[in-house]
Amino acid sequence: MRFNKNMTTPRPPIIEGPPVIAPARTKPLANPRDWICQQCLWIGRPKTYTKGSIILELFLWCMLVVPGIIYSIWRLTSRAKVCRVCGSEAIIPCRSPRGLQMVDFK
Repeated sequence: MRFNKNMTTPRPPIIEGPPVIAPARTKPLANPRDWICQQCLWIGRPKTYTKGSIILELFLWCMLVVPGIIYSIWRLTSRAKVCRVCGSEAIIPCRSPRGLQMVDFK
């Protein structure tokens, strides 16, 4: 059967009813593992920053064992979670009370 300009294809029936309104979501919910930076308001997973130098640590281990141990312990105890954007240590979990206030503010 050929398609004629005067022929129309059948359309599905339109069901009348109340309009469907999706609930408005003003802000996306933060992931439970996300943190928020108090300096730049960045939301995401922080990176771990270790103070000191790995090259100096290896040198101390090769030359002198005792200073190498002391330096390694200092480096491991001085690790901190920092913001990936600004490098600030002023980050808090998004699910904490202050974090939820900051997420709502943003």
